[in-house]
Amino acid sequence: MAALIRGVVVCCGLGAVLAALLTPIGRLVGVPALRSLATGQAAMKANTVVSLLALGAALLLLAAPGDGRRGGRHWRRWGAWAGAGLAALLGAFTLVEYMAGIDLGIDRMVAVGPPGTAADPAAPLGVPVWRMAPSTALALLLAGAAQLLLAGRRLVAAGQAIALVIVVIGMLGLCGQVYQVPALVRFAGYTGMAAHTALALILLGLGTFLRRNDAGMAALVCGGGSAALLGRCLLGATLVVPPTLGWMQLLGQRAGYYDSRLGTALLVMANVSAFLVIGLAVLAVAARIERERTHAQLSVRELRWWRVLMDHTPAAIYLKDLSGRYLAVNATFARIFGLRPEQVRGLTAHDLLPGPTADQLRANDRRAQDAGHAIQVDAQVTLPGGVRDHLSVLVPLLDHAGRVEGVCGIATDVTDRAHAQREHDRLQQRFADLLESAPDAMVIVDGRGVIQLVNAQTEALFEYGRTELIGAAVEMLIPEESRQAHRAHRAAYTADPKVRPMGAGRRLVGRRQDASTFPVEISLAPLHIEDGMLICAVIRDVSQRDRQERQRAELAAIVQTSQDAVLALTPAGVITFANPAGARLYRYPLPDLLGWHLTRLIPPGHAEDVHTALARLRQGHPASVETLAACRDGECVDIELTLWPVHDASGHLVSITAAARDITARKLADLELRRLYEQHRHVASTLRRSLMTLPPDLPDLPCARRYLPAIEGAGIGGDWFDLIALADGRIGVLIADVMGRGVEAAAVMGHLRPAAHALAKTGMPPGDLLHALDDLVCDLPDQLVTCCYLILDPAAHEMRVGLAGHLPPLLARPDAPVSTLPLVVGLPLGVGDSEPYTHTRLYLPHDATLALYTDGLIETPGTDLDARLTLLRTELRAALATTGSLEAAADHVLARLLPDPANPADDVTLLLVQPPAPPRTLGAAR
Repeated sequence: MAALIRGVVVCCGLGAVLAALLTPIGRLVGVPALRSLATGQAAMKANTVVSLLALGAALLLLAAPGDGRRGGRHWRRWGAWAGAGLAALLGAFTLVEYMAGIDLGIDRMVAVGPPGTAADPAAPLGVPVWRMAPSTALALLLAGAAQLLLAGRRLVAAGQAIALVIVVIGMLGLCGQVYQVPALVRFAGYTGMAAHTALALILLGLGTFLRRNDAGMAALVCGGGSAALLGRCLLGATLVVPPTLGWMQLLGQRAGYYDSRLGTALLVMANVSAFLVIGLAVLAVAARIERERTHAQLSVRELRWWRVLMDHTPAAIYLKDLSGRYLAVNATFARIFGLRPEQVRGLTAHDLLPGPTADQLRANDRRAQDAGHAIQVDAQVTLPGGVRDHLSVLVPLLDHAGRVEGVCGIATDVTDRAHAQREHDRLQQRFADLLESAPDAMVIVDGRGVIQLVNAQTEALFEYGRTELIGAAVEMLIPEESRQAHRAHRAAYTADPKVRPMGAGRRLVGRRQDASTFPVEISLAPLHIEDGMLICAVIRDVSQRDRQERQRAELAAIVQTSQDAVLALTPAGVITFANPAGARLYRYPLPDLLGWHLTRLIPPGHAEDVHTALARLRQGHPASVETLAACRDGECVDIELTLWPVHDASGHLVSITAAARDITARKLADLELRRLYEQHRHVASTLRRSLMTLPPDLPDLPCARRYLPAIEGAGIGGDWFDLIALADGRIGVLIADVMGRGVEAAAVMGHLRPAAHALAKTGMPPGDLLHALDDLVCDLPDQLVTCCYLILDPAAHEMRVGLAGHLPPLLARPDAPVSTLPLVVGLPLGVGDSEPYTHTRLYLPHDATLALYTDGLIETPGTDLDARLTLLRTELRAALATTGSLEAAADHVLARLLPDPANPADDVTLLLVQPPAPPRTLGAAR
């Protein structure tokens, strides 16, 4: 309805503007009919046109819908006030001119014309033709005043009454024009009102009256109820029917169809008939209104009942529109905020509650609106009385088209219930935490044997998931052969529940998910609850305890049958236990040994060894000492006494375990082994000296050679090196390592060394020499040898190198880092592979130093071989740069790479060689 009324107001404003524009358009295009309806009738004046345009524009500005911007509303309001004020001022000044008989000049502000009557027959003498009629001026003054009054809020009814007066003035002017009654058009001989002006005034009055349809008299007509409908029907009939019937009677009379008397009679009968029809329609509307009133009374009574019910319910009930404003609340809701229900209407949640709480409630309302159906919300709300728990049901309110137009909320204060529930949850959580923190498996079952609750230890012990256990029969945790008997025992316990161990005197067994069984110990306790009784079973896996008991029994048997004397001592060293072997060793009866101090069984000269061992033991370290045992018959026996501490859980020494072993036979055996070992070392040393003769020094060949035999084993190994003088000033350098240690490795070395020397003397290339040695090694069973052979040719500045599984030599120069020779490494000798050995030709600088070595120099347990090679290269470069001699350089390298050069763990061979200067030619000698 509001949109329809706004459309009517806009149409009225547009119609008034269009009527005002007809006169200037007629003057511009030269159409007299647009200026006045008939010849001799009054035309619209220029000031009238301006005033009507201003009033129409003001009406349109006030009726236009807002765009939401505050600046736009102010601009339209000020524009409307300006238009209404201009029209009112023009009308007021014109009335002053008429009443005072003066000319203020306002009539010539828009249009200027000569005074007189010849140009305008409708203009009286002495009145300017461009001055508007007095009735028009009065109507314009009233129209401007009405719009200004309706712009406020207090004088709306007065503005609407003035608007109706304007309609009446326009109707008088229009009827005078239509009915050709000059008295209705002119007043006291002044200029008359034009038909366009009358029509525009009617539209302006009607639009101004309807603009504020929410208040005053317009609210009675524009409302949505039956009374408003009845009012619209009566007002429409009043404004339309009598003028129309009168005009029709006048037309018939002018046409000669009847005289004035018959016309008057016909007009009366037409009015009676029209109003009879209107009356019947009004009666029908009134009857409907009566029915609606009766229904409304019933609805009001029902609403009153509902209101009483809602006001006395403990729940807070409210209705909200889409903007979040409260439309209605019950007394319970209002009491929460200390207000009356009518005081809450029109407010929002932000007016009553803190911002976060209000935002939360508004978000819940939007959820219900978006869902389109009732939702339930459980939340804590901060109210003036404190934080309360509310359970709310939010129902969207739908119109007849199914669109959401509001929300109904029913909020129940469940603080006490929520507090009790939280306390119950807290206690239940504490019980669950206690259950989970228990070190043993706990299973709670009801009287039917159905599992109700288990802890994590139960899951781990029986290897079932919690969801698999809860709701299942407790017999699933028992072997199948014992389930029937368990049901009978469970029924007996349910009949007489009490705290007691389960199956006293019997061996209890549990069953895992994989059907494996294990021994358990179970304690039962009844739990009385409101719904009945539960049974709590505490289950402990005693597999470890059984194993410990078996181990203790086995240990006791071992101690009792041990051939070593085993004693238990106090921390002070007093004997508290001795096994039979102890009695046999010390030759005392067992009871006599108990209570003695351990030193009593040691000769006086060796008691200090026992005191030292006990002191070390009290510091937390086991102690072992070889000493003598004083037997009962005075004989002393060699023993190995081992003391071991026994600590409690806090780490304190609580007892000492002593084991005494007779080592007399071992002592004799050690003496014999030591004698044989010395004999063997003497033989090995003699063999090494006979085989390891150092090669003779070669003239003009600077070299440093080191051989360090290993200290472990027989003191002899398979490392050797050789320097061979060859033809044409060439030199052969050979280094080899027989894998393995001892006399056998030395024998292989003694077999290969002369053969290699002889083969090298023939001038054989390195590859052929390695192949020949490989044939020799293959004839020896289970032997492998690594070998490196170089032929140095100073005259040609080259060297030929062959490798058979050996570590490659290093090349050092004064102006370059130490590098590894790029060689092709063949398999060790003795593998017997058909692939022939080859050698590599390399450039031999005159200032080079070659380093040959065996694996004992770089291979140490727990180290990376590449890192050790890098260290060797670094130390070799540093030694050659700082020492100035090969001998000092060799000592430096051994000191840096070996932890103890005097006692190496493996045989070590190092050979540093500098090639001799090339021989001078004959021309150079001269």
